[in-house]
Amino acid sequence: IPGQSLVVPEIFFGSFPDVRQNDNFCMRCSGYLLTRMAGDYKFFLSSDDGSLMYLNGEKIVDNDGCHGERERHSHHKSLSVGAHHVVLDMCEMGGGQNFKFHYQGPDTGVAKVKVPSSVLRHEAKLSDGLECDYFYGRAQCQVPDLKAMTPAHTAILPQILMENRNFPNLWQSDNFCIRCTGHLITKYPGSYKFFLNSDDGSLLYLNGEKLVDNDGCHGPREREGENFLAAGAHRLEVSMCDKGLGESFKMHYEGPDSGNAKVTVPRSVLKHEIKHLSDGLECVYFYNQAQCMVPDLGTGSPGNSVVVPDIFMEMGRFRGARQGNNFCLRCSGQLSVKTPGNYKFFTSSDDGSLLYLSGEKLVDNNGCHGERERQGEKFLAAGSYDLVVDMCEMGGGE
Repeated sequence: IPGQSLVVPEIFFGSFPDVRQNDNFCMRCSGYLLTRMAGDYKFFLSSDDGSLMYLNGEKIVDNDGCHGERERHSHHKSLSVGAHHVVLDMCEMGGGQNFKFHYQGPDTGVAKVKVPSSVLRHEAKLSDGLECDYFYGRAQCQVPDLKAMTPAHTAILPQILMENRNFPNLWQSDNFCIRCTGHLITKYPGSYKFFLNSDDGSLLYLNGEKLVDNDGCHGPREREGENFLAAGAHRLEVSMCDKGLGESFKMHYEGPDSGNAKVTVPRSVLKHEIKHLSDGLECVYFYNQAQCMVPDLGTGSPGNSVVVPDIFMEMGRFRGARQGNNFCLRCSGQLSVKTPGNYKFFTSSDDGSLLYLSGEKLVDNNGCHGERERQGEKFLAAGSYDLVVDMCEMGGGE
């Protein structure tokens, strides 16, 4: 049973900064080694005490046993271009300790070097659906660089199949953009064709390459692109913008996994990375906002941010606030629910405040007023929910 886990950029330890005790411990590091050039590679493990290395399930370095710092190496291993599963084990009984990983081969110019962080990857934990960011106040058909913008809110969508009023978690029906990211899982290698149907513009990137360009001002229109895919997980990004009137956003594909039939990309093959969550909410301050009504803070310019353990602030106790009046605050993160059932939420504020849960406005306490409480109720299953709480203070108490 592991005591803790963490992600390390490389295996080169003279000291072990994150270990909870200095002696009598073991560690296992696993992930993938990327090779850009095919050929013969040799691997080296230096450790105190024992260590082992497995590559693609085969033990190739045995440096086991009780000893001081000592290095052992593998025979030459012929590797193709790509990702290779690697497991590195090490135990330390007492005295000194170290753990270092080197290699040599075509990618190193045949020089023996420390295995760099640039070629080491760990497998992200994936969950169902794509992570979709929503942007408002975008009166445009062309998809801009949404990565550089701050979303108003985020939601997990099971698939890309939306039109007119059936856009999940959408706060307004016109002048918006959506960017959905995650992974597409393929079981069988082969040639896959992807189709985007949208009103207005849309783009599809696969493994960083623009594969479908359906950008611009237009009614419902479909464009396609084709690529060969190996079996596995492929980075996917699909974006769209709607300027006005009707709106649609649909993604289909055909290939070996669909029996070469054109189908809606099913929710079973769309995944997003699970983020490692820390305690608290991230709160962003916006200054010189002389208003009681909460505006669209997703389009504002933040002044500073701070992580707070809870939302319980009053006069002079707004953690991180740089001024006492004329500011707005957006706190966002995840709400974790262990037991399913009906939950009631309350916001008490001076002046306006809003609470959104998974993209739905649940509490509206907006406007100019002294301290006042409003509430909303919703059934929640066990799980995690996107939470956004906005507040503005114009003057007087807060």
